[in-house]
Order: sequence, then structure tokens, then C-alpha cells
Amino acid sequence: QVAYMCGMLASGWLIDRIGTRRGLAIAICLWSVAAMLHAEAPVIGSAVQGALGSLGLTMSASVAGFALCRVLLGLGEAAIFPGSVRSIAEWFPQKERALATGLFNAGTNIGALATPIILWAALPFFRR
Repeated sequence: QVAYMCGMLASGWLIDRIGTRRGLAIAICLWSVAAMLHAEAPVIGSAVQGALGSLGLTMSASVAGFALCRVLLGLGEAAIFPGSVRSIAEWFPQKERALATGLFNAGTNIGALATPIILWAALPFFRR
């Protein structure tokens, strides 16, 4: 959550400085790389363990690597809201901005709804 919060502040500033398209492109790249790095969390964690140990924190390599990947994921994902709001301000007339904001915010909840729907749809295959 701290990484997400810091990511929103940093990405809002970055998007204002370099533009919406470039800022969101950087965020998508960071988010994608962070998502892929989860597969290598134990390897990454070995390098992170030393830095955490110097701060007095001890944890396994896989937990340390996973934590770092989650921080990077939060930093990349956080740009979606500032970037989306900026895109709406640039592309939609003032009278349509509330609807556009409502649509992209509603879209963020589709992922949460997808899991129960997929489980319900797959249930007949588990009963065989």
C-alpha cells in the first residue's frame, strides 16, 4: 500500500511532466516487468536479503523477492488512476467526464468479479 501511495504521487508528477501517453507507457512497462519478476522471486530475494539484513529485517529469500516484486508492481499499477483521470480531462468534453470516470472506475472492479464467475463456470468440470 505504501508503494501504491508513493507510486500515485510519483506517477502523477511524471505524467504531468512527460505527458499521458509516455507516462502510462512507462507504467505499463514497469507493471509488466514486475509481474514477470514474480516467477524469479527467490533468485531476486537472495540479493535483497543482504540489504534487508542491514536494516535488521530477516526473511527468506522467496519472501524478500516476493515483497520487492509487489513493491514494483504497486509502483507501476498506481499510475493507472492519475493517468486515466488525465486522459479523461484531455479527451472528453466537460459534460461527459463524470460518466467516463465512472466507467473506468467500474472497470477496475471487473477483475474482482471475474474470479467467482470463472469458478461458477468451471464447477461442472470439477464434478466429473
